[in-house]
Amino acid sequence: MLYNEYLSQRDYKAFISLFNSLGISSHIQYGTFNKLCEHIVNENGDIRQVVEQLILKDSNIAVEKAKIIKRPKILLIDEVDVFFSRDFYGNVYTPAVSLKEPTVTSLVDYIWTQRKSNLTLNKIKDTHEYRNCCTRFPKWELLIQEAIKDMLFDVNNF
Repeated sequence: MLYNEYLSQRDYKAFISLFNSLGISSHIQYGTFNKLCEHIVNENGDIRQVVEQLILKDSNIAVEKAKIIKRPKILLIDEVDVFFSRDFYGNVYTPAVSLKEPTVTSLVDYIWTQRKSNLTLNKIKDTHEYRNCCTRFPKWELLIQEAIKDMLFDVNNF
């Protein structure tokens, strides 16, 4: 595991003959920290598609069909000094999904166009945009509220 894609590929090529001779090359993955995180969160299915299906279609079929992979793993980190630097150690990996849905777009547009009018969560809750979004996603109102709080912070500190 490296922080740099070029170094990762270089080292992989340098060791591939060893991995082949040991018969383990199919179990070896070289990559960056971001690639590792992406691989782990998507191990049993594309997490972004799973979340999108769960929110947009109220379906967890992707989760039900997910193949559970149980294989012992070992993590080797090269350039461990970089791993413990401020750029990596203690940071989080936050995958995200963009919901392309008209009620969400309408709510975001409203917040953006009204950003200079001292918006609050309570004021937004009184809008058609908010109510339409909550009607479309009734099980996700708390998440919608948290997203609005984040947007309000961002537009007030833009």
